[in-house]
Amino acid sequence: MTSDTVKKGEAATSLRYKMMERASSREDLISLGRGDPDLDTSAEIWGRALRKMEARADSSPVRGLGELREA
Repeated sequence: MTSDTVKKGEAATSLRYKMMERASSREDLISLGRGDPDLDTSAEIWGRALRKMEARADSSPVRGLGELREA
């Protein structure tokens, strides 16, 4: 990686953080960003997500429609 590439990346990151800081002061905005993957997810949220997925395991659209699989 060249130093020019690093500088461009740093500039882009700096701009992103400035935009995020500016946006956080507005009450009428909703962040649709990627979130904070470096933060831990609570056990309660993991548990709820797992229960929801387990409850839908038999009706998962990943398997496709039953009538199409039979055909």
